[in-house]
This record gives sequence, C-alpha cells and structure tokens, in this order.
Amino acid sequence: GRYFNPETDTEIAIQYQENNAYTIIKNGDQRKAELWIADYMRMGDYEIRIMRDEQGEVIGLSVTNDRIKNVIFNKS
Repeated sequence: GRYFNPETDTEIAIQYQENNAYTIIKNGDQRKAELWIADYMRMGDYEIRIMRDEQGEVIGLSVTNDRIKNVIFNKS
C-alpha cells in the first residue's frame, strides 16, 4: 500500500516480497524491511507500526527511530 505524511511531504510505498520480507520505497529510495510480529516491521533503525481501525482495516503507519517518534503516515 501507499502512505503519506503531509507535514514532511513524504510518501512510503510497501510491497510484499516473500515470507516476512518487504520492500519499502520512501521518496524513490528502495529499502528492505522485515515483518517481525503482526503489525510491526523493522527497516534498518526504523520501527514501523501498522495502524488499524476498529474493523481491522489498515489506516496508516506510525514510524519511529532515534530522531523521530510516532510520525503518522495515512493510507492513501
């Protein structure tokens, strides 16, 4: 899916590869990510939490690393 943060003007696209492996494209740069547990991914030093609504549908991402905390990306 695709996710966008208007404050930082940043788009993230997530593509499933195989098993727990994903490709994340952030502003045109491809990186590898891994699903560690349900709704929680790691990409280098980034922690990505998948946010869901009450029906279980994905509505966005919360991204954290050493410099940022809980930056929200809404599903687009």
